[in-house]
Amino acid sequence: MVDDNRFEVTTGSVVRVAPEGVRGWRNTSNSPLYYAVLQVKAGSETVKNTIEDGRGVNRPVIW
Repeated sequence: MVDDNRFEVTTGSVVRVAPEGVRGWRNTSNSPLYYAVLQVKAGSETVKNTIEDGRGVNRPVIW
């Protein structure tokens, strides 16, 4: 889910989310979900600790 848009992803899917996008995910299958997250703040490619670029959003997820 990105913002309020829900969509299905399958093996090999790539999803780009703008920094402002509120995102969440869940596994709806019986198989394990494996994923990778690359998070880079625009213009921060030379900064060493970009893991702190994200921020939490205090709102419920409605699937």
